[in-house]
Amino acid sequence: EGLLLGGLLSALALWRIDAIWLFGLLGVYVLVVRRGRPARSEVVAAVVVVGVFAVYTLFRVWYFGDVLPNTFHAKVHLDPTLTGGWPYVGQFLAAHGGVVAVLLVLAVGACAPSRLARLSALLFAGQLAYVCVVQGDWMPGFRFFTPVLPFLAVLAAATFERVGRVLARGRTAAVAALVLVSVVVMVVRQGLNY
Repeated sequence: EGLLLGGLLSALALWRIDAIWLFGLLGVYVLVVRRGRPARSEVVAAVVVVGVFAVYTLFRVWYFGDVLPNTFHAKVHLDPTLTGGWPYVGQFLAAHGGVVAVLLVLAVGACAPSRLARLSALLFAGQLAYVCVVQGDWMPGFRFFTPVLPFLAVLAAATFERVGRVLARGRTAAVAALVLVSVVVMVVRQGLNY
């Protein structure tokens, strides 16, 4: 199980090289949740990912003479002030339901009882910070957020669940209407933006 998980995570890390730090965040989360006692399969997976990524990095240094890929140098502009990436982040948030809505979904997910929702909030917020540092890019479609779109979906589901619990006390029609209106608004906004 650990070898399979490590192989899949390694393939994902090599496929989207700038998202490798998400695996580091995932590891920290596992250690915090398990209070420093990761399962054996998680340790094996981590060793496989670190090993594959180390071999790949050594090859890249040997062959290209640089730790970072050429595409990183061509497309990423580090900004220690964190101000350069805000327009890209703001456009992404606006395209996915609005800044206030996405930040509210992020906040509700971070406080949810579900570990998956809390992990999703951590990884999504981490990617927001990362994009602020690297300033996004000029291409349409917000590709820097591709690795965390599933986490945004988990956060939206957690938010609908919490709102549903509050409204469900005898108000099933209100919950159904809220979900229907929210889905229609998000689909229309996505269609208009893409």
